[in-house]
Amino acid sequence: MKKVYFYDFLKSYGSLSEEIVKYLETNNIYLEDSSVMDDSLISTIEEKFGKPHAPTIEREMSVYSLADFYGIKTQDITKYLRTKNVVKLDTSTLSEKEIQLVEEKFGPAPVPILIKKRRIIDLVPRYGVTSQEIVKYLASINIPVRHDSIVSEELENIIDRKFGKTLKHNKLECPIQSNNTAFSFLKGDYDELYQLCSDVAKFIETEKSVSMLKARQAIEVIVKYLGAESNELFENINYLDENKIAPSRIIELLHLIRKEGNKSVHNDTNVDVEAVLDALTEICVWLFVEHDKKSFCIDEFNDKERICLKNLL
Repeated sequence: MKKVYFYDFLKSYGSLSEEIVKYLETNNIYLEDSSVMDDSLISTIEEKFGKPHAPTIEREMSVYSLADFYGIKTQDITKYLRTKNVVKLDTSTLSEKEIQLVEEKFGPAPVPILIKKRRIIDLVPRYGVTSQEIVKYLASINIPVRHDSIVSEELENIIDRKFGKTLKHNKLECPIQSNNTAFSFLKGDYDELYQLCSDVAKFIETEKSVSMLKARQAIEVIVKYLGAESNELFENINYLDENKIAPSRIIELLHLIRKEGNKSVHNDTNVDVEAVLDALTEICVWLFVEHDKKSFCIDEFNDKERICLKNLL
């Protein structure tokens, strides 16, 4: 008989999934996504809520969290996706269709919970550590969990005291949690660049052509700031490469934005604006932290920017 996992069962109920979880918890039944449902429990739920209907919920997961789950490098995933003509960066969020492509290569991916609760793996971007590090720490204090275990408020406080209360960078100490908007760390030192990058994020959903234009203008400002003097963006990026002013990773990202910008100018509908935003984020974090060696507080960065930051430190 085919196993029925709690996640798949919940997904088939769509918007009723949260009510089902609450009903089970009031009866002292606590299940995780990967729990196998037995026939009696399925019958009980069907009597209470009726037969399930077609699933309506799709998964979303970051490349970083997915790589952490598989125990591989983010580059392994992004490199494979490029063979499928999907351009993604370490900080990108993958759609259900893209997750399925990854599963073809690396095996089944974790399934998300359908109610507003966090799992251990969901804390990875916040703290900049792997889920294995969190699981290992909790095991050391006799709290056995897995990477997909749901995090209660009490457990989150324990994890926060260990990994998230404060971080020290360049002699500045500050709290890790932040509600900052994208590119806030650029304010003050790079006002023109901050405005352009903010507009990329601002118009990404409503005016993609404007977002792409602002992204190109942003990297034009960056290459000129780094010493390139040509009127041609392609030549300026190559100048940075030939003179070892920027590492190969940054050169690759600059060219990615340039190429996607060219597509936008020619009204190509396959422009990946999300990949452009992710690339611009990584470039700006590199410029601020690695190239200019700015003193900073971790609180200045949002979750996506912290992933780029962790990869640099």
